[in-house]
Parts: sequence; structure tokens; C-alpha cells
Amino acid sequence: MSARKRRVVVPSPRPTAAREIQLIDRVEEIGFLREAADRAVRGEGGVVFLHGEAGIGKTRLARELGAYARSQGMQVLSGRCPALFRMDGVPPYVLWEEVIKDYLEVCTPEQLFRVIGSYPIEVSKLVPELKQKLRTFPQSFPLSPEHSRDRLFEAVSQFITNISKEAPLLVILDDLQWTDQSSLLLLHYLARGVYKESLLILGAYRDTYVDEKHPLSPVLTELNRERLLQSVPLKRLSFDDVSEMIERILEQDDVAREFCELV
Repeated sequence: MSARKRRVVVPSPRPTAAREIQLIDRVEEIGFLREAADRAVRGEGGVVFLHGEAGIGKTRLARELGAYARSQGMQVLSGRCPALFRMDGVPPYVLWEEVIKDYLEVCTPEQLFRVIGSYPIEVSKLVPELKQKLRTFPQSFPLSPEHSRDRLFEAVSQFITNISKEAPLLVILDDLQWTDQSSLLLLHYLARGVYKESLLILGAYRDTYVDEKHPLSPVLTELNRERLLQSVPLKRLSFDDVSEMIERILEQDDVAREFCELV
């Protein structure tokens, strides 16, 4: 790790019963994700998306990568579109609001001051709680109103990349199929610079929800066209894999085939 990296205390994940059960038939996917995290630690960041149907194991794999990243000294932040917004409409930039709030829960005011970047006022528009923790803002340079979105994109991009300069960073963005277009456009903006940072962005979405009219679709097209995205499709587990998983969960051998078929 270079001399410019600062020591950052990374909170350990709380143990859960689910974490104690080994993932079944995802060895290749886990290996791929760990290699991506290792590259980010070396300053070779990237963007990886997990996709598949509901319940296929995307969130579980993301948690597994988060645990591995912490074991390698990485910071882990996450964001997702809360379920309550699905019926009432999704606020703009909700993903990144969640990520920034996640960081505010663990950082000190001194750390926040170091990473806030050139446009703290713009970041605080997304997360007003930032003002309470920082109190004194660094100088913010005004830009013309027509450039307000570009300024916000640059503000959040600086903020996230500066966090990764303190210690390598994994950002997990779950349920991308529910999120807003503004969050996705900001993700695309940030993705263009991650390859030279100690920053890995892991996204996950239900591909059965994403058709050509979905706001995620053009973002996927552009990320692929610019060769900024690595995709990991998740397929259904085989019957034998499901049986093995049930036996491990129940801590029993030879669970009845009829029961496994119901699952």
C-alpha cells in the first residue's frame, strides 16, 4: 500500500447464520469477484454487475464479497433503492444518498473534511446530515446554473474517489432494477474513472425486469460499449446443489427428495 494511504478502521460485519453456510456452486463467481477486489486494492478499479432472476443469490454473493473485501483492508459502502419508493416513485440520486449516509455513519469529522472535495455544498444537497458532521465547509467554487448537474456529478465522484484514496473501497449497489435514472447516470459518470483508482463498484439487478425501455438498459449499453463493465450472470442451481444447500442449512444428511423438490 502506498505511503499516501491513511489507516482507516473498517467495522467488521455482524455474523449471521446465513454467512456460516458455504455458498453452493458459486466457486467460479466468488473467485472472479475476489480477483476484482484484489485488483482494486492494487489501484486497478472496475465495475462488475451481477444479474439474474429474483432469489438467485445476487445479494448473498455481494455480502460474501463485502466480507472478503473487509478481510483485505477495504472499506465497504452500500446503497440500494428502498422498497417503500417502488410505489411512490424513486427520488433522484437515492442510491448515492444511501452510499454517502453509509460513510457518514463510520467516518470522523476529520476524515470527512479530507474527502469532501471541491464542492461540499453540492454533496450536502443530497445528504443534509453532512453539514451537521462537518460544520465548517472547505471553499466551494461557483459554477453557472446550466452546469449544475455536471457539478453534482463531479462533486459526488470526487467524494467517492477521495474515500478510496484513504483506503481501497468497495461500493455495493443492490436492486439496480428499482433505482432512478439520475442515480444510473451518475454511476456511468463515476465508472469512467474507476480503472485508475482503488475503487470497485459492484452492482446487482434482476435482469428479468430490465427490457429495452428500462432506464438501466441504455446505461448497460454505454458501459459495455466503453468497455467499462464486467458482467457476471447467475444461473439457477441444479437440483443436487439445492439438495446439498438444504442439508447444510438443516444440518442433516439425506433430506427427502420430495422436500427438496418443493424448494
